[in-house]
Amino acid sequence: MRWRMLPITLLLFVLPLHAQALTSAEQAALSCFPLALITMVFVIGLAIMGAEFFQQPQMFAWAKVELTELVAAVILGIAMYGIINPAFLGMFLPADGGGTPTYVTFLDQLINYNRDMYVILGDAFIRVSKISGFSYDYSKGMGPISSWYSSTPQVGLSGMLGAITRAMDTLSASLLVVSSYKMLISIASTAATAYVMPLAIALRVIPNTRKLGSALMALAIGMYIILPASVAFSGALFDQVTHSTSPPTFAAYFSPGGPPDLGVSDVKQLPYLPIFDPSTPPGYGTICNKWINAFTSLGEIGWSLIICPPLHACCLIPYPICKIWVTVFYIVVHVGFSIMYSDNLRTYLANVPVNDMYETLYGTALPIVSQLFILSLALPLISLILTFSLTKSVSMALGGEGQLYGLSKII
Repeated sequence: MRWRMLPITLLLFVLPLHAQALTSAEQAALSCFPLALITMVFVIGLAIMGAEFFQQPQMFAWAKVELTELVAAVILGIAMYGIINPAFLGMFLPADGGGTPTYVTFLDQLINYNRDMYVILGDAFIRVSKISGFSYDYSKGMGPISSWYSSTPQVGLSGMLGAITRAMDTLSASLLVVSSYKMLISIASTAATAYVMPLAIALRVIPNTRKLGSALMALAIGMYIILPASVAFSGALFDQVTHSTSPPTFAAYFSPGGPPDLGVSDVKQLPYLPIFDPSTPPGYGTICNKWINAFTSLGEIGWSLIICPPLHACCLIPYPICKIWVTVFYIVVHVGFSIMYSDNLRTYLANVPVNDMYETLYGTALPIVSQLFILSLALPLISLILTFSLTKSVSMALGGEGQLYGLSKII
């Protein structure tokens, strides 16, 4: 029965020689089936002639069985190529005639949800960082008396930064999973038609690798048809899950223009976190005004040396009296500006809706992030489970191996 090893032996001998004339791995994969078919026809013909010449009924019976299997493999291969066809994916196109398959639309929608929520949290992180890290120092000396005051009014909000950061990390993981899954579908579709199916049909023709060829056929069908179909099924589940939150009624800190346009229906809009007027808190230019800096940089003595000598020369005003006037004016301007700035700061801090910020973050944003994370993991996982299960069933129906531990016995 050693002649049964002849087909695979000849094929392994011919393939390396044939590959030298090819320019790509895809061409090599596509040429496997014709080479395997020619090799099997040659071996079967040789077996029939040898059986009649040497009067070997067993060899003749084997040749008849293999001829039947060869015809079945060719018919099966033609059917597989009919299924693994770009036109077959037209069933995933939407009913409205759009050019984007439904499974791609679902994944893009999920990516947009995660991305837009990430942008919202990123904006909130920047603004909460400014508010919680805002501090000011005030000091003033008048003769032997000096005073100093420092405050960081909203430092307690810094605890929100950790929650926002972890939520953004969670959304990053969700984006990685969904984006990788979308790329996997594209790679699997290309590999199924260019490499897996041609190799599978070639192995299905050879007697010793028939089970392996059937398993690879099922794998190609799973990669090209079952995987997109399972993603489309997950997308249908996604549309049935209550995953949207209507924008709550916020106060004036709600972003002008309302929630962002996510490119989906209004019911599925996501709310903004508290977004404050960019003019608040008071900018550094308020207290670091260049004119005030120029005024205070000279001090009382500097201004008295600039103002008093001309006044003494033209108006005969004594220098000590002029110096007192300049000092009083300097103190009034300096202290008055500080008082106006402090009043502006207190007005701003009084309008920061701290309770609303906490409620929006912990009551609205974080539950949405958790929901998006679960959906971004669960729906691709459901798709993979369906793909593996149905691919296993197809493999067993085609005569291949249905268990991973059977790969060692697959030939």
